[in-house]
Amino acid sequence: MHIAFITPEFPRPGHPEGGLANYIRKTGLALIMRGHKVTVFCHDERDEQFEYEGIPVYACARSAKAPWWGRIARFQKYTTEAIHNASCQNLANIFWEVNSSTPIDVIQTSNYYSPAYTLLNNGQIPVICRYSCYQPLLRGLSGAQRYFSDYMYDWMDLDLVRSADARFSPSQFIADVYSRFESVEVDKVIHTMIECYEGEVDESLYHQHLESEKYLLYFGAFNCIKGVDLMAHAFNQISDAYPDLKLVLVGRDDSYKFKSSMQDYFKQHMSPEAYSKVLFFESQEQAALKVLIKNAELVLMPSRADNYPNACLEAFEQGAAVIGSTQSSLDEIIEDGQTGFICENGDAQSFALAIKKYLVLSDEEKAQMKKNVEKKVAQVLASEPITELLNFYEKTIMNFEEKR
Repeated sequence: MHIAFITPEFPRPGHPEGGLANYIRKTGLALIMRGHKVTVFCHDERDEQFEYEGIPVYACARSAKAPWWGRIARFQKYTTEAIHNASCQNLANIFWEVNSSTPIDVIQTSNYYSPAYTLLNNGQIPVICRYSCYQPLLRGLSGAQRYFSDYMYDWMDLDLVRSADARFSPSQFIADVYSRFESVEVDKVIHTMIECYEGEVDESLYHQHLESEKYLLYFGAFNCIKGVDLMAHAFNQISDAYPDLKLVLVGRDDSYKFKSSMQDYFKQHMSPEAYSKVLFFESQEQAALKVLIKNAELVLMPSRADNYPNACLEAFEQGAAVIGSTQSSLDEIIEDGQTGFICENGDAQSFALAIKKYLVLSDEEKAQMKKNVEKKVAQVLASEPITELLNFYEKTIMNFEEKR
């Protein structure tokens, strides 16, 4: 089977990417290991064809030129959609060119920024939509101002979800969100696979800053969606009781709600003593990040909304217990009291209490929780979500052919 992934993002060497990009990379590699062919088509800063870990990638530059009618005042608010639509069409043109020489059996796309929008209802190849997120919810949680262009993007995202030949969600949480707010039912929930990291490790950051430290770890975007603001308040509450404990945050600042950076927010809402024990680092490649996770006392993920996140699976894969939140999809992964603890969504006090629950465990209890995490990883690996995904592809192709 030849599978095409249409995506707004994909990793490049030396440029760490977020959950969607890493999901496509590891899923693509798993499909190749099963004997299938995978091709990635993505939006990027420039037109380029390259290979990433054996996966052929066709990158298409996003259009920057507005159509001629965009100069007319009454139509200017629609130019963002027109430019995005042109970018999608440019990507579709590359797709059809590749398809003419190496026929593609099925298309998988994210709904995020609707990259396969102009491939909908193409009549030749079925389009499967994977729910990446629900943007109106995320904008509300982030505190970002919503512009007209955002409404247009949201409309295109939803149109892609509704018009796709089939759709699946990584989490029941996001499936329920679409069902509740848009009356769109998912065909199947297919959890994200765990990737067992076998690459080289880079211990330089760990040795330089953290080798002799006991620390709590967060890695990901610094924003309110991920609950990073809650960490300032929770750590402030427990810091005095654990004077040797550090808080380490690794990622990019992506905070919309505050006029200043998330780092400034921490400084403003924490005591000087607690803030002095907080360390911020930029996003790291997997080789360095795996070392930080493996040596962490505990991984923190108090997301207000998530979608069966890769980050939690990565933490488990390295044997780390995780603190997650209710009604966020993390409660679909973490077993409270067994592989970590669950706190109330958006509640800093509950979050602090969950951290304390872990810290007061005996060494034997922590060792048992680590064994539970390892057992959870084995269960996820045994569930073979890639097999589920392949079966879903085959069923979608069969249904598509019957309707033609």
